[in-house]
This record gives sequence, C-alpha cells and structure tokens, in this order.
Amino acid sequence: MYRDDLGKPKTVRLVPNLVAEVVSVTQSSVQPRSASVSSIKALSPSAQLTKQGSGNVRIWKTNTAISARNLQAANAVTLSPVFQGGGVLRALAGGVVVGFKNGTTESQAQAWASSKGYTIKERLSFGNYYLVDTPIGLTSLELANQWQASGEVVSATPNWWRQVQSK
Repeated sequence: MYRDDLGKPKTVRLVPNLVAEVVSVTQSSVQPRSASVSSIKALSPSAQLTKQGSGNVRIWKTNTAISARNLQAANAVTLSPVFQGGGVLRALAGGVVVGFKNGTTESQAQAWASSKGYTIKERLSFGNYYLVDTPIGLTSLELANQWQASGEVVSATPNWWRQVQSK
C-alpha cells in the first residue's frame, strides 16, 4: 500500500514474475544497462524481455517469482519489482514526490530532505511538490510510506513509472 499525492491510501499488488529494469531519471550514478541485465540473469537465468515496457523502463518476465526483498538483497540498483494497480503495471522508478505545506520555501524543503540524508532533485510545476532523489526500487516505496506517516509533510508518494496504454 502507498498514499497518492492527495494522501489517499492506494493498494497495489506485486507481480512476482515480472522485474522492471529502470534507466534512472533521478539517480546520478547508474549501472550500465549490461550490468542490470546481468543482475536480472543472475536472479533468473531464463528471464526474457517483454514488450510491456516504455520510456526509461524495460519489463522482464521470469520463470520464477522474484520477491521485492530478493531484488534489494541482490543490490540490483537499476531493478524494481513490478506492481499492478489502477489497471496498469507500475514500477518504482526512483524518487519520492513530496508535498509540503503552502508557505514552505525551497530552502526549507531542501533542509528537510537533507535531514533525511537525501536531496531535492527538482521542484515540480504544480503546488508545493518536490521530487526527492531516492534509489530505484522498494526503498522509494518504504521512504514514501515512512515520510507520509511521520506527519512532517502533506504527502509523500513514490515516483511511479506507469505502463502507457493506447486509447
């Protein structure tokens, strides 16, 4: 479970036989793509690239379930578990979108992020929202939930990659 940018609880379901390979838009140090493919193959030698990815994400299908914790334990910094929610596939692309109270300045937001050991990647074009630079994968979901529960921010939600569907 996570909370959306309005703070409403949302449920997602882990898809255990899919893994997302993310070419980060937030991380400053990223493994070359060949290293992430090696990480996928180490976890599931018969993994196959699917046609479900788009943009900076490629989706791999595995013959065995790979838990989100196994991805973390493998230190696969460009890999994310894949979730199903809202009718689309989702992956944790890195970063947390944090909403602050009106009147919070950019320097105050930066100080808050710094106190947590992170930096502000960018101020978003709507409201008083910032993208905080966090790792790809489960860590971003855990941090979003932790920050939301802390009451220190108005909202915190992972920077989800969402599968694009043609209409």
